[in-house]
Amino acid sequence: MADKPSKDCSEPWLGSKEEGRRAYRRSTIAQVSFLERSVDEPATATNISKDGLYLNTERPLAVGDRLNFTLRLPTGHHKPLKVGGKVARIDEDGMGILFEDLNSKDRYRLGDYSGFVDLDDAIVELQNSLEGMIDGNLLPVSEWPIIEDWLQKASDNQLSVLIALSTKRLQTISARLRYNHTVLELVELDRPLPENTGVIYCVVKDGPLQVVFEGIVIAAGDQPKLLLPERIYHNDRRWSRRFPIENSELIVDAPHLEEGKIRLPVYDISEGGCSILAHAESLITIGMRFPAVELRRGNQTDRHDGATIMRLAPAGISSNWLVGLNFIDDSKDRDAFSEIEGKSVQPSLSTSISRMAAMAKQKIRRMIVGKQPSVRERVCVARYKNTRSEMVASILDASFNLQDEPPSVDVAVVIAPPFMVRKEVFGLLARTLVDNFKALGVNGVVSRFDLTHTVGESEVNPELEAKGCPYLNWTYSHYESDLHGSLKYIDRRFRPKYRVLLTYSVGAIPARRLVADGHEPKTDLWIAPFGCPDAQDMLKNLLAGVDLFQNYLDGKKLETFLLYGRLGDPNEAIPDAIRRGMAFLEDARKDMEKITIPVTWILGTFDYMVTRHRVRQMLNAPGGGIREIIELEAGHFLKSGPEAIESYKLIAETIFKHLFQTHKPAVEPDLALFARQAEAEWGRTKRLKITNTEEFWNRHLFGTSSEMEGYDILLYNPEYMEFLQEQAELLDFQSGMRVADIGCGTGNLAIAALKASRINGGRLDLTCTDLVPEAISRSREKIEKFITTSVNDHYSGLNLDFKVVDLETARLTPLNEFLSGKLYGPLALAGRIEGLNTATLRKISESYGPGLHKILHGEETSVGEIMKTCPDLDEIEAETVRDIARASRYLKNKLKPEDLKPGKAEAKTANDILLNHISFGKARKDCRVDLPSNTFNRVGASLVLPYLYDPKSVLKEFYRVLAPAGKIVLSSLKPNFDSSKSYMEEAEEIGKRTDLTDEDKGRLLASLREFSAFVATLIELEDNGRFKFFPTHELIALMDDAGFCNIRVKESLGNPTTAIIVCADKGQWTT
Repeated sequence: MADKPSKDCSEPWLGSKEEGRRAYRRSTIAQVSFLERSVDEPATATNISKDGLYLNTERPLAVGDRLNFTLRLPTGHHKPLKVGGKVARIDEDGMGILFEDLNSKDRYRLGDYSGFVDLDDAIVELQNSLEGMIDGNLLPVSEWPIIEDWLQKASDNQLSVLIALSTKRLQTISARLRYNHTVLELVELDRPLPENTGVIYCVVKDGPLQVVFEGIVIAAGDQPKLLLPERIYHNDRRWSRRFPIENSELIVDAPHLEEGKIRLPVYDISEGGCSILAHAESLITIGMRFPAVELRRGNQTDRHDGATIMRLAPAGISSNWLVGLNFIDDSKDRDAFSEIEGKSVQPSLSTSISRMAAMAKQKIRRMIVGKQPSVRERVCVARYKNTRSEMVASILDASFNLQDEPPSVDVAVVIAPPFMVRKEVFGLLARTLVDNFKALGVNGVVSRFDLTHTVGESEVNPELEAKGCPYLNWTYSHYESDLHGSLKYIDRRFRPKYRVLLTYSVGAIPARRLVADGHEPKTDLWIAPFGCPDAQDMLKNLLAGVDLFQNYLDGKKLETFLLYGRLGDPNEAIPDAIRRGMAFLEDARKDMEKITIPVTWILGTFDYMVTRHRVRQMLNAPGGGIREIIELEAGHFLKSGPEAIESYKLIAETIFKHLFQTHKPAVEPDLALFARQAEAEWGRTKRLKITNTEEFWNRHLFGTSSEMEGYDILLYNPEYMEFLQEQAELLDFQSGMRVADIGCGTGNLAIAALKASRINGGRLDLTCTDLVPEAISRSREKIEKFITTSVNDHYSGLNLDFKVVDLETARLTPLNEFLSGKLYGPLALAGRIEGLNTATLRKISESYGPGLHKILHGEETSVGEIMKTCPDLDEIEAETVRDIARASRYLKNKLKPEDLKPGKAEAKTANDILLNHISFGKARKDCRVDLPSNTFNRVGASLVLPYLYDPKSVLKEFYRVLAPAGKIVLSSLKPNFDSSKSYMEEAEEIGKRTDLTDEDKGRLLASLREFSAFVATLIELEDNGRFKFFPTHELIALMDDAGFCNIRVKESLGNPTTAIIVCADKGQWTT
């Protein structure tokens, strides 16, 4: 039975509709030994997930039968796994087993195996062991057509293969591959594989390109046969995903036919090719070349000089072949990707040392000079008209004093932001460029502006802004006008020798139109970090596959939709983009033919908002000037932290190279000066506020209607499920414990932790808390359903408690600590009180004396008296000081009737106090969260901390409620969080599900789009400082300051990781 070949060995088992599977599956050859005497023969598992497997056997049991067995994975040195399960389905080759009895550690191992996590690690280990034999960064590829192309290429070209018998010990064998569409085997081995070899690692070399894959041996001998790989790793970045496509056809010239053409339906499309369906009796063979072809998609037609058949495979449809074609374009197209340059955004050790040395040098200089009179950073705001006579607001930075008569300016840079991103976000980029202009000895100026009709200080429609949808009628022409107006202003004011356009994300679309049209003033260099090639591609990716442009061309009605968390109206933007030549790839190619200035395009390896093959086709357009492509290991946007600084230095070096013909390495920005600059810039803005926190999070958790999945759409994302599982494993619920899921949302972490628990019917007290009452109800419903559907009384000792708890009730803690003397000086309040900006605190600190001390501690006085006591304060800042005094009186039980909001007889929380500019939410006088002290053995808080205004106070509360020797597990998104990869992959996974109807898929994709729009709102609030995604070192410092010990950190959520998990303990003592 174990030797019987299985049809499942070469393709994943997708399962049936009834199984509702969400877990990854991986083809394999794993030995199974049954523990029951009634089943005495061995069997082979050919497909495995963390939830089940498929067994090849000639004598399957009946559906519903239970069995116990051991499973030995083909890789690793672990002991066999002990598994209990039941038969979920049977067919002619064997049976599918659903796991029912599997400990959490083993399930985690299976998750790593089936999700290729262990293989990813093995390949990294192999690359390190081979010491330079494998160049560059290896990227995983799981698309079968791409894998098959490589196998066929290695076979046809007789490429050499290096076989590693282990990832650690360097025992290697030389061989070649032979592949014939169904069988993969090794030939011409310089020595045989050792006996009983089960797994090898193959390195295929083709010049500078290498492909690495795991080979599971299914038949030994002189020509060993291997299981077809489901994942390969290679250092060639020029592959692309395949996209299913409907209502499209490939048209081939055929003069001998009456119509003169052959029309073939298109199955999918990829970079440089497509797959078509052809009748099985067609006279075609691999290598055959078609003459000129047209790819017609609705009203869009792409023409190619020809196409070559690269592969043939049964289409799974009667009387049809699936024919893989590569397009041929013999004309004048360039190969812009031939010299793509990879750059790391991780600072090297020397860079990190240099950065620390520069900061130390700045600090020492200030110490030597001594304390100087405070110089507040001046924010130079410019306002001017765009070409539509609308006001644009920008911030100027320069390597010279902008208040003086400008010198002869060598270079001016205009920074164009992504959609919905304010100019202040680019302060660190501006600082980096200006400091590098100084280091190079050139006079440079940088302008960063807010888009009109979006967010920030530029002109918006006041009526739409009042309704909360300022960019309902925004168009790409608005952006083009803003760009043109900004260039004209900078040229008129400074007359620079060179002008640089630096356009992020969507900004690349109007920029190419502006540059291609040759409007004055001329641009000398265009740099497009993470640039989108065309509007159709941008919106299609943003909306998970919905093609609004094609719908418009087909005459369909376009509905308003959520765009980055706010309503957008495509009925304005779509026809505008088409009229202005910004809509389609062909528009982009035509523009690139006209652009003769140097163009540098920066791609993110993990940027799924930009379709790689579209960028390639655009940049391959004939004619034009210098085109440079740089690839960064990043998502769609870098804006803070060391990675962002490295990308900004790269931009500076690009300017040096193209405009000043120098390859001088960029210097580090002055971070101390940047901190003061950012403080001044954000201090003058209106920060975004959440007016109703409960309503805000209710919309996040449950969507805008009962039809939407809300937060639970993430349950369809395998990476999120693994993220939950990792936290559940660390929580490690055990019998006799009292545990809490704080900020439980819809109960996902609690359920994952219960699944991973080791209570086996023992007592466990679980408390779930959340701010939103509906979240508590949903958690109760889901957890109780989970318990009732469980078997073996595993949770019979579980006691549940559900409680509405506001974690922000401790927000008065920093003010209370200031009043008690635990915090020294007003500046210690910086960043801890909403509405109190650091610039105001700095003024207070500089004038701090007995008078201000008494006021801040609650002495009643007027705004006028406050301004006399501290003359630097303006009226709004003085009112802010009065707000602090009122909050102090609340803490000291000295409130006066006029301190209360109208209609309030007493202040139960800080929300009842009349505060004009600062906010403490519903903070209580005792500065405590409504949970008992020294109670819980385990506390979990998944993705909660970043959304609290004063996380330091809440962490101290977490420490208080944790029992001595208890453990806390919490998580946070990382800075520069980018959801584009996860978003696109989840959309693709939903589209591939075989257990869902088209209606269900449509509903889930609509839910995913809505949830993604809400995530964009979270990112906007993080940009504005209301939320914070913590870098690892800051989160560790916060945990340490709160009193936790034995702090451990793990990166998680996707590849590359987008979140961190922190696990820490409370000591044996109590406080």
